Amino acid sequence: MTPEQIEKERAAFEAWMDELYPTNPQTGRVGDEYSRLGTQYKWEGWQAKAAQSEWISVNDRLPELNKEVLVAWSNGSVGIARHIKDEFEPIEWDTYGSHAHITHWQPLPEPIQNSTDE
Repeated sequence: MTPEQIEKERAAFEAWMDELYPTNPQTGRVGDEYSRLGTQYKWEGWQAKAAQSEWISVNDRLPELNKEVLVAWSNGSVGIARHIKDEFEPIEWDTYGSHAHITHWQPLPEPIQNSTDE
């Protein structure tokens, strides 16, 4: 996230915390970190969620080489691709995916660990 986006998320987080704890402020900071460990953990989780749902323009930044990511094509299609040699190698796409170029990407979520639903 950009510094501006982080500050926007921080303002939303602190407003939520103030609503959650109206009579016992929890958002005191020392530098960029919250003085209460529980608040700091909540903030880190908040940031992770915000970052996960953020589309990143390929003009701003490209993903790591050979890493699969969620991508959006200029025609609105969404799929999975791998960044190779400053290009994307489509892995999955809909019928029209190959006729458009990738404009945005975001990291894939971590895979499910030890699922008990099998």
